[in-house]
Amino acid sequence: MLPENLHWKLLGLADGRVPRSRFISDQMFRITQPDCLNDPFEMQPRILLEEYSPEDREEARKQAQEANFFSDSEPNDEDIERFFLAPFPKGRYDEARFPGLWPAKIPELRPESFQTISELDEFKARMIREDIQELLNNTFGVLSLTKDPSNLLMWSHYGAEHRGIAVGLDCAHHFFSDAGVLKDIDYLPKRVAISSNGGIIRIAGKQLKKETLPPIQTLLRKHPDWDYEEELRFVVPLAAADEPLRDDQGQMIYLKKIPHAAIKAIILGARVDEQQRLDIIAKLRKEINMRHVRVFQAKLSDAEFALEFFEINVV
Repeated sequence: MLPENLHWKLLGLADGRVPRSRFISDQMFRITQPDCLNDPFEMQPRILLEEYSPEDREEARKQAQEANFFSDSEPNDEDIERFFLAPFPKGRYDEARFPGLWPAKIPELRPESFQTISELDEFKARMIREDIQELLNNTFGVLSLTKDPSNLLMWSHYGAEHRGIAVGLDCAHHFFSDAGVLKDIDYLPKRVAISSNGGIIRIAGKQLKKETLPPIQTLLRKHPDWDYEEELRFVVPLAAADEPLRDDQGQMIYLKKIPHAAIKAIILGARVDEQQRLDIIAKLRKEINMRHVRVFQAKLSDAEFALEFFEINVV
């Protein structure tokens, strides 16, 4: 029986710049930059012009409740927009009120003129999306975990076709709240939104300000097609990495040390190479701090489309 209440990191064991099994000796795991993840929609929020997103309204409702602004009744969407979202009275910000300004030439943005305020807003929103992508990618790394170590697709996609391993982590360990943010992925059909209304830009309901980082919600939403992964993410500042290095292609790789006490189990894939299996067991026997780690061998069920797990005594 596998231990309960763990979350699992699936790994291949192929040789590379960072051998995947080195965590046994140094407890280092890669925290991956968002643009290296395999979902092409990472950091790709949708753009809404003169429209509020559900996140905008949700955040505004929280502000209204905290301020006890609508103490006698439940506010409707119109009241929320009027008092907490709209920058100024509706209808004030349009081309008709600025005769002679449009088309507007703004060389610092682009050589072509803007024909309308909406066109300018959209251009700025797209620039902001690119800035957010770059900022998030240069600021955060992600350790992706799954709640289900028996999922066949996960072993095929991330466990090197069952030739890799799964590492069981105790995410209740204080390290995961002290060193970063641990959040479940939201599997929803709509992407996180950047909304532009009267010059005010919001992402995931939060108004963008120069002095603060954009919210990480854009890293925490995926389409329901991905829900089989049952993923949660540990998001860590790249600046807090314990070992930055470059791979053979010049790509930066960031490693973060996880306390050995938070590493509780290892599952060897059903098709793991016998020599790699022996090497992993030998490494665990050698490392005093890792002798508490329980080791399991996955096996293909003889009767079902399923995996069975058998504990191995490595002491």
